[in-house]
Amino acid sequence: MRRFLLCCLAFLCVIGSVEGASSSKNKKKDLKLKKLKAAKEKKSAPLLWHNDLDKAILQAKRSRSMILVLVTGSDWCPPCMALEREIFSHKEFRKAAAGNVVLVKADFPKKKAMSKENKMQATKIAKRFNVKSYPTVLLLNSDGRELDRQVGYRSGSPKSYLKKFRGFKKAPK
Repeated sequence: MRRFLLCCLAFLCVIGSVEGASSSKNKKKDLKLKKLKAAKEKKSAPLLWHNDLDKAILQAKRSRSMILVLVTGSDWCPPCMALEREIFSHKEFRKAAAGNVVLVKADFPKKKAMSKENKMQATKIAKRFNVKSYPTVLLLNSDGRELDRQVGYRSGSPKSYLKKFRGFKKAPK
């Protein structure tokens, strides 16, 4: 009888340890899934940046939106890279921009190859708005007339960055 009880006790201990191990595995899986989901939300739905201002103006007129123009040196300008990383890549900015602005990027990279057409469009934008330094961010009305501009970049939240623009409509909540 003693042996039988010892065997039952050993069996219960083995089952208990297997269940404990599987529940800790499940907890680890849940934690991994939560981390993946959070990373996905941060990266989800990349912004659509146009490079042709004339097409952006037509779209802005149709949607009754403003135009946000980024003039940047995306692969060599540290403040430009920080602006993209800290402001434009965040969910908060995407939410504020959605339906309120048509995005245009005039990029002047040194290391990346660009098509002739993109170079021409970027140069046309920089000349039209007399851009002298990077990054420069312009807020335009739907007719393409400049409402406000920010030159350079000082870190902050996407919300505080957008509040600095005179005339920027708040995103609906």
